[in-house]
Amino acid sequence: MSFLTFGVGPSKLSAETAQDLRNAADLQIAEISHRSQAFAEISRRALGGLRTFLRIPDSYHILYTSSASEAMELTIQSTVEAASF
Repeated sequence: MSFLTFGVGPSKLSAETAQDLRNAADLQIAEISHRSQAFAEISRRALGGLRTFLRIPDSYHILYTSSASEAMELTIQSTVEAASF
């Protein structure tokens, strides 16, 4: 039996995700400048797809984080009152 985990990693990639990464490498996605129009279009489409798939309302912001650990920490920080530590 194979399990997929969704923690901060490391974790096994699904076959679909592995193929998506190969496709991105073939398209040289990692070589596109983050300031380019091409990247802006990829980002716009990705955010729109994510918003649709997860039914995220326009009143919410979607943040790109540099790592899963950072995303987990931001999630935890947003669940406590200021200076509750």
